[in-house]
Amino acid sequence: MSPLPVQREFGPTLPQLVPSRVLAALAVAGAVLVALVLLSGAGESDETPVVVREPVAFNLRYGPALERVEAMPGEQLRLRGRAQSLTVKSLFLPAYRGETGGVLPAFAERAIKDLGARYDDFDLADEGRVRINEAPGYGIGFRARVDGKRVWGRYVMLVPDVPGVRKGVAIEMVAGRPSGVSNATEVGNVGQIKLPYRSFRFGTEAP
Repeated sequence: MSPLPVQREFGPTLPQLVPSRVLAALAVAGAVLVALVLLSGAGESDETPVVVREPVAFNLRYGPALERVEAMPGEQLRLRGRAQSLTVKSLFLPAYRGETGGVLPAFAERAIKDLGARYDDFDLADEGRVRINEAPGYGIGFRARVDGKRVWGRYVMLVPDVPGVRKGVAIEMVAGRPSGVSNATEVGNVGQIKLPYRSFRFGTEAP
């Protein structure tokens, strides 16, 4: 198809100025950009939001590799995937003085004993203060065995950053080697349980 006639004062058309192979390359690049945008939007839609209102209100998101299953007694939420799981339990603190984040280490010893009683071949890997989306907490990393298989875990006590608050949550994450985890430090930082852990926030409204 021949180009439309153009008056002399307007000069040559774009197809006359730009070689056809350049125009073709630009068209391909545009198509790739559109595809990337569409794929990006599809990935975001795969995330499932969760809002739990009581006894402690919180919200988070999780991806398609995890499924929400029935919570056990004492749990507010349980997510399960291939060789990995995340549970959220209610945490109630006795009356205390001082900063909330500073008092949590005092309860870590009891939590470590409880973990040791529930897991075979329990071995403490690390412990220390953490902060998840402005919420102060205390984390305990460990390794153990479940049904004879090596797993790594992380138990995190979190409370709202409010002086004197006594209600919070305990997030317990366990992952085996098929999930891509190979040590306690990677639990919550690698694999599918990273998203729900890192997106956790107190309250019912996500940012």
